[in-house]
Amino acid sequence: MPYSSGLNTHLFLEFQNDLDDGFIIRTTFNLDKDIESHLKNQKDMTRETALTYIEIDQLVLTLKISMIKSHPLINLYKVVFYNDFKKQFFYDCIIYLVNLMSLVIGKWDSKYHDVKPKRAPDQSEEKK
Repeated sequence: MPYSSGLNTHLFLEFQNDLDDGFIIRTTFNLDKDIESHLKNQKDMTRETALTYIEIDQLVLTLKISMIKSHPLINLYKVVFYNDFKKQFFYDCIIYLVNLMSLVIGKWDSKYHDVKPKRAPDQSEEKK
């Protein structure tokens, strides 16, 4: 999965000894260095970071994918169980994870590129 900066991250398929009836599809990626430095220059970095993660959590939960936040690392994973396992379900899990990676990267990119709109002059003042 490419970052906006051109870097890539990988998907992993994990079989764990203590998970006999399933496996994990996961990815781990870092925030883009430009985004991280931008956040450090914000007056209220902690608040901005927390608010962004709240927005990201809302996206993650709708796709039934889990996230571990270890700022600036983001870990996304989906536990898949073998019960009634079908090939299409496996493909859907991968697609959901890739889509979510794009959404998370896009959410952080939008914070980085967020420009506050200029206030338009009050029209009532212009008429006077």
